[in-house]
Amino acid sequence: MNEIISNNSLSKSQEDFILSFNNFVSNDNKQAFILNGYAGTGKTFITSQIINYLYEQDWRIYFLTPTGRSAKVANDQLKNDGVKATTIHRGIYFSSNDIFFCGKDFCSFENFEGDGSGYFIDKQNPICPICKENSDKKVKLFKKRRFELKNVDIEKIEDGTRDISRFKKLIFVDESSMVSNQKNISEVSFGSGKILNDLIEFSNIQTNSNNKIVFIGDTAQLTPIDMSFSPALSPKYLEKNFDIISNISNLTEVFRQEKESGILDNATRFRNYISDKQFLDLSFKTENFEDLENIEDNVIERFSTLYNNQDLDSCVLITHSTKNTNFYNAEIRKKIFNIDEDIKLLNGERLICVENNYFNEIFNGEFITITSLGSFFERTRNIRPTEQEKREYIEQNGIDSKSADKIQEIPVKLTFQKATIQYFDNSGKINEKEIVLNLSILNSNDRALNRLTRRAMYVDLLIRLNKKSLKIDDFSDSEYSSLVVKYGYSIVCHKAQGGEWNNVMIDFSTHDTLNKNTEDYFRWCYTAITRARQKNYFINTPESVNKEEIDKIKELQRMLDSY
Repeated sequence: MNEIISNNSLSKSQEDFILSFNNFVSNDNKQAFILNGYAGTGKTFITSQIINYLYEQDWRIYFLTPTGRSAKVANDQLKNDGVKATTIHRGIYFSSNDIFFCGKDFCSFENFEGDGSGYFIDKQNPICPICKENSDKKVKLFKKRRFELKNVDIEKIEDGTRDISRFKKLIFVDESSMVSNQKNISEVSFGSGKILNDLIEFSNIQTNSNNKIVFIGDTAQLTPIDMSFSPALSPKYLEKNFDIISNISNLTEVFRQEKESGILDNATRFRNYISDKQFLDLSFKTENFEDLENIEDNVIERFSTLYNNQDLDSCVLITHSTKNTNFYNAEIRKKIFNIDEDIKLLNGERLICVENNYFNEIFNGEFITITSLGSFFERTRNIRPTEQEKREYIEQNGIDSKSADKIQEIPVKLTFQKATIQYFDNSGKINEKEIVLNLSILNSNDRALNRLTRRAMYVDLLIRLNKKSLKIDDFSDSEYSSLVVKYGYSIVCHKAQGGEWNNVMIDFSTHDTLNKNTEDYFRWCYTAITRARQKNYFINTPESVNKEEIDKIKELQRMLDSY
């Protein structure tokens, strides 16, 4: 790999990484590598150089990303016809048999053939055995689709499979800060339900010395939801949970040509604050930078001048809450479509998928554009709620206690529309397909379908098919497997992670009680401001500087330096 160093002008940390990585791929006893690179340090460039080099050395390269959008970004940068980025889900799972699961609150029963649970399930009358043991004999089981884990050492060929364990293989996992190891509970079962666990098992690195895995990410970005750190970028976590010793390299120097960038100037300060655990100076430097601009008014007007409905990369507006995104989306639609009120979907709309949809292979966070609209239809199903669902319904609708006692069923409105859409597929290419959109939470503050709505869809399917129970093929019904969407002009930061846009508008405002001088909010700021390729536009720019604490730290540092 020395030729990569000699043929390119690299930073010191990039050269150190090349040398360390060369040692890693040459040593059969080393299994995992972590490359942590901050914004502007050339992480993508140096990774593509290594991939191209190893590809020529007959390594089999797999490049996985969390979303189709990040796969598109990766393929734009890799520029290697032999190595194509794809989503993690597409890369490591395949469709398998259905699975029974219990729909009762707090019951975690799942059963599929060969799971060794010891429970027998009567498929004609599926009753939850755990609930039955607890004297609740009438809790029926539901079915959901199951995807099992592939094995990187087994390759599918035209007439079957073949063993490729003898080949050297490298699995790169980009945007690894987004990779969670929390168990995912959803309407579809994937492997163990834990993405990081499944990546390690898929790679076979613990049993085949020819295989290696590389996690690429930025430890200053937002961590996975419900986790306080990014487990795939933590050597301690990998060792403790998988008994894997990993090499690690950190890219730190910002390239000279990037130093005049206001985006990277602020990003560098914030990642230093995060690294040093100093969350006192929440201020941004915007003066004298061409790629940063504060805007106080005419936000919607400015967005409309930047927006191009033919280009998903043109711009996006990032906010801290779903409530704010709903406000901006409504106002932006009025402007760009020249309408007076928030009417139904229009041709040319930009939407975002808010739940993984495995039937259509469009995943959470993917953007779509409507090219043509078909029929619109809605139905209401009355559902008997759990006590928790009843309480939530009463609170959301401001129902008085006298009326609340009379509630036996809750009406749930299901809204759908047929459409032809364009989107980035699993390999990052623009694809087009006809689909049914689920609009049930299009204008609500819900980030995903709640459990009551999911049950309403299940009941709706039973009624439409005139059945008492369902088979696995029934779940491919176009309405039941419809794509759950919200408007995609303004989005929350977690949805933006892994993506890049030419122009990014950021509203930093939060609810009044939020303490902004925290690691979570600093990570939010860092992730938001590093989504732009060309320019950031700041709205409600925060100014929260604890000068007293800063002075104390400076004085303490002065005293330490004097010894």
